[in-house]
Amino acid sequence: QQPYPPLYFGGSSDVAQELAAEQVDLYLTWGEPPELVKEKIEQVRAKAAAHGRKIRFGIRLHVIVRETNDEAWQAAERLISHLDDETIAKAQAAFARTDSVGQQRMAALHNGKRDNLEIS
Repeated sequence: QQPYPPLYFGGSSDVAQELAAEQVDLYLTWGEPPELVKEKIEQVRAKAAAHGRKIRFGIRLHVIVRETNDEAWQAAERLISHLDDETIAKAQAAFARTDSVGQQRMAALHNGKRDNLEIS
């Protein structure tokens, strides 16, 4: 950690990617379809190279593993079972109004439906 602790950062906007390319040690991204993650990593890697830098990458995923697909979906359902449809709708409406590029990408990915949250 000399001379400083490693700096981790994530963001999907061009500004966030440029900041990561210039300043951070490890760029973080959310789980998206593999081709979109690859594209984002390539963009950040190229921006870092333009600054004479190499950075590392990490990804945030929620993985649910069970013996069967049905059991995995039941476990996922239990995680959000305490949320009523109104609470989910309010959260999705708030995310739809945000200027966060990352939130916009995630909203486009699941299209407002929690059954569309599986990425393979």
